[in-house]
This record gives sequence, C-alpha cells and structure tokens, in this order.
Amino acid sequence: MNALAVDCASNTLTVSAKKNNDFMQTTMQMGLRQSEKLLPIIDSLLKELNLSAKELDYTALTIGPGSFTGLRLGAATLKALTLANGTPLYGLNSLDVYAHAFLGCGKTILSLVESKDAEFFYALYENEKRITDVCVGNADEVFNAIASYETVIATGPGTERLISLADETQKAVLKTVQPHITDGRVLFNLAEDAIAKKEPALKDYDGPVYYKKSEAELVLERKASETPST
Repeated sequence: MNALAVDCASNTLTVSAKKNNDFMQTTMQMGLRQSEKLLPIIDSLLKELNLSAKELDYTALTIGPGSFTGLRLGAATLKALTLANGTPLYGLNSLDVYAHAFLGCGKTILSLVESKDAEFFYALYENEKRITDVCVGNADEVFNAIASYETVIATGPGTERLISLADETQKAVLKTVQPHITDGRVLFNLAEDAIAKKEPALKDYDGPVYYKKSEAELVLERKASETPST
C-alpha cells in the first residue's frame, strides 16, 4: 500500500512515506517551526519515492495527547489531502504509538509526552495493552504511578525530561532503551490493522484529542470568573 504518516505530537517532527515495500522517513527537532517544514518534507519524501498525493491509499497521524499546535497542524495538513483526493485518514493515540515497539518485552511500559506547565501526558502498558487511562500530571504524579513497580521501561518524547527530574531511586526503576524517535512503520502497521478490522477513518469533524484545556480556554475561563454577575 502507498501511505503517508505524520507525528506532530511533540517538538520532534516525524514524517514517513511508503510506496509498497519502499519506506522513507525524516525526523527533525523543530519546536515551533513545524509549520514551516511539514509541507516541504512531505513533498520531498513523495518525490523521492516517485509517489503523488493522489496515489496514497491512506494517511495516518498521531491525534493526541501532545502539543496543541502540533496536533492541529498535522490534522489540518492531512485533512487537506482527504479533501483534495478523498484519501482516508486514520488517527492514532500518540502514547499507543510510542509504546508499541516494546509491548512484547514482558515488562511494564510507561509512555509519556511532555506537556506545558511541567506536566506530562502518560499511560502504562502491560501484556500488550494499555492498562490505564491517558493521565495528565506533574513528575511527582508520574513517579507515584510507577512506585510499586520494580522495573518500568520509559518511552516517548517526555522520557528525557522525566529522567532529569528523577532521584536515584526513581532512576533505578526507570529503564530506557534508546533516545525516542517515532518509527513511522508503527503508524503504518496500526493504521493497516484498523483498515483490516474495517474501523472507520476520521470524519470531517473529527480532530485532535485534547486531554487538557488550552491556554486560550483557561484565559477565557479566568475572564468569565472575574466578570461580575448582573
């Protein structure tokens, strides 16, 4: 199958494309510059594979949790391809994607994405499935969630930050395999599993899944609470 996948859930932008068995990927630390680089990277990868957007069988992306701006950017870009060419778009939970490569290792997996305000989005996995809801909390709350485990494999773009906040006891529990880099083949595999199960693609009105309120929403709530009632 021909496909395009995007992960914009963190400051690390990953774009992957495949044409049948040929696969290419670009991963860059972009911060707020993702909007400048996403379309040129997509265009470059498709050209390298001699593949046009009209030939894509589907697209896939991480839809959250993660960066508000990044998630909106990825969704808007791939939805444009859906609008232009009718290409089905499949949305995947970011934490599920990051945990996927380690699900068969027999250990508890902690998948996490760094958020603003010194917080993390995180979830735990065992026996090849997620065993908690997606949670939002500070480092102490994450450490409390794994305190009863002897060993936890940490993965995802929030791993480095969490380890920097850990004490020696907590570091002894946390194990990391390598610096986090999203593997686009995981997005392709999960999307094609969904296709095989005849799960629906995203609808026009579907978008990123947010697990906490944006700064704009919080500002509006504060203003509303400060407005005197009449």
